[in-house]
Amino acid sequence: MRSTSFTKTENLHKMNKKATSILTAVVIACTFSGCSNRTDAKPATEAVNTKVSVLSESDAIANSNLSKALRFVNEGLQKGDTLAFNELVDTAVIVTTGLKPGGPIQGLAEYKSIFTHFITAWPGMRFTIDESFAVGDKVVVRFTSVNVFEKEFFGMKPTHQVASLKEVHLMTFKNGKIVSNIVSATNLEYEYILYPLLKDAVLAAVATKN
Repeated sequence: MRSTSFTKTENLHKMNKKATSILTAVVIACTFSGCSNRTDAKPATEAVNTKVSVLSESDAIANSNLSKALRFVNEGLQKGDTLAFNELVDTAVIVTTGLKPGGPIQGLAEYKSIFTHFITAWPGMRFTIDESFAVGDKVVVRFTSVNVFEKEFFGMKPTHQVASLKEVHLMTFKNGKIVSNIVSATNLEYEYILYPLLKDAVLAAVATKN
């Protein structure tokens, strides 16, 4: 016959084992279905709510300007599409570019005329936007364009040589249109090919400024 002490110990062990099983079941149930009586429990609708990021007005304008600048570069500068010029460039735009060494381009009409002449003589073969970003009313676009000298350009006969143009355009927007574009470029191949033409134009500009 087992002692009373042993019997009590055995019964206590069984009770503890049963309590542990019940507690485990409760924990599992709470994990998968949630416990509504918990003090930190939240309504289901609140639990699924997510924060919606709302752009500030300045961010929205910057994004809009960036989109317009990329369209201008892709359609206006790459393809010479005058419609892109008309829709995206202000009539009083000021453009600082090597396409006019003597001074900045003044106005939309002159910009279209000079650039149409360039893209006709130097059609593009490949075009890649390397980087772009917008801050406030400013947009910067850096691109690489590979062009070939196919037609007469400011009196110089075509050589059919290929040149890689690496340019950075700093555009300023006002009321949704480009009012200024400052172009910085590393166009050594292009400048070498056009050296006879550019030499006289640059020297003339220097002499005028002095």
